[in-house]
Amino acid sequence: MHLEAEVYGLVLAGFGVVALCTLLALVYLFWRSRHRAILWFGGQLFCLTGAFWFFFRALCSPYDPQFVMYSEEQSVNIACAGLFWALSMFCMLFGIYRLLRKGPVIHQF
Repeated sequence: MHLEAEVYGLVLAGFGVVALCTLLALVYLFWRSRHRAILWFGGQLFCLTGAFWFFFRALCSPYDPQFVMYSEEQSVNIACAGLFWALSMFCMLFGIYRLLRKGPVIHQF
């Protein structure tokens, strides 16, 4: 895809900053609570990073008229990004389920 030259670096840096902040927040939350359900959100971040990697490959791949499989390679990259995204949504939903699951009630009045 043809974009301005600065866009590719900004997209990569922006995702890196957001992913790093998310990772730090997850580590902090896990350290404070020791709740194992937070590990599923780490899996979500891992899968989202994979989805971003495949999407960024599709975004940055220059068009080469000599390469006859260009559109197929782009389609596979987009499909892999979609599969990783779907897996990340599964991890997020399962993490939410584990966090909200009813446990023994301890009344502290």
